[in-house]
Amino acid sequence: FRGDPAPNTRNYLVTLGQDLSQQSVRWVDDLMVRTTRIPARDGLEDGRLFWWRDSWWFTCTALHHGPRVRGAMALCKLNGAYVEHLEFLHSPNNREMEKNWMPLAEGHQLSVVYGHHPSESYEIHPVRRRIWFGGYPPLTGWSGGSQLIHHEGAYLGVVHQRRKRKNRVYYTHRLVRYNSNLEPFHAGREFYFRGEQVEFCPGMVEHGGKFVLSFGVKDREAWLVSLTATQLASLLK
Repeated sequence: FRGDPAPNTRNYLVTLGQDLSQQSVRWVDDLMVRTTRIPARDGLEDGRLFWWRDSWWFTCTALHHGPRVRGAMALCKLNGAYVEHLEFLHSPNNREMEKNWMPLAEGHQLSVVYGHHPSESYEIHPVRRRIWFGGYPPLTGWSGGSQLIHHEGAYLGVVHQRRKRKNRVYYTHRLVRYNSNLEPFHAGREFYFRGEQVEFCPGMVEHGGKFVLSFGVKDREAWLVSLTATQLASLLK
């Protein structure tokens, strides 16, 4: 915060080598959408990056700190490291604060997991429609995290739960499997990345026979972790 009247998020696009070494870092220029799209005035938070329709896109929460803090989900298209397009994704439940939708890009279709209990999923493009509405009690109180990837005939993603103990906030995580309706049907055991602290995982990809997860620590550090198929299977138990 450091004297700012509100949180002010900057995003960076990082190029990685095949060995996951950092190659380049570019600031994501979002000034145009901040100045022309008022609900995004105070920044774009918690981006989930994915390749779709021959371009890099990301979903995020667009923030506006007025008399009330509001957060709208947005779909952004990158041209290099410049945000050239922003489309607001309206809340299916008319909420003033939306975050943690989990995107899945397949062909020309873009869908999201909205919630886990109640479990809700929606198609965003090319048709706006609800795919699934139901319940999954094992994930009561859990929120979305990463985008989804294919895994053993289903989809796989990482979710998180915010907890508090003796005035200290920390997050815990689980791997979750989803069927073709993006309905959760299996949740693995709880785990931490580096310990009981603020950790958040917005990215997951299969790479070189392993699974790479990106996560933030204390809202100020960015990390990658590479898991073998055996380690991933252990977390799914």
